[in-house]
Amino acid sequence: MRGQIARLKARQVDRHKDWVEKTSTALARRYDLIRVEALPIGTMTRSACCTVEEPGRKVRQKAGLNRSILAHGWGLLVVRLEQKVPGRVERINPAWTSQTCNTCNICGIRDGEVRENQAVFRCRACGQQANADVNAARNIALGHQ
Repeated sequence: MRGQIARLKARQVDRHKDWVEKTSTALARRYDLIRVEALPIGTMTRSACCTVEEPGRKVRQKAGLNRSILAHGWGLLVVRLEQKVPGRVERINPAWTSQTCNTCNICGIRDGEVRENQAVFRCRACGQQANADVNAARNIALGHQ
């Protein structure tokens, strides 16, 4: 039984590495400049536990999130891109990318209250409404820091 589980896990890892290789090759061939969020993955996956006496809050949920982030290898794609096309990968500071309006580069207002919820971005200055992740991706693509 353990051998079967180990083989399944190994196949999963191999599939993920294959996806990273194919995706990084396709991106490297298609684009001259590749911008990515400079996510602090080490900090993001830090343990939620403090001490045995005060274990912290939602430790099990945090452990599951950490496993998911590490299993998907968020940083592996960026590392492979930097190895394949050195000097053509630009890491953009993720601060404010999801809270800055990118309406055709006209508005550009930074507002901490433009997120109605996790998914909806609505600019209070110009009225633009978009998916918050799409808005952030556009800001990253434009190189906003």
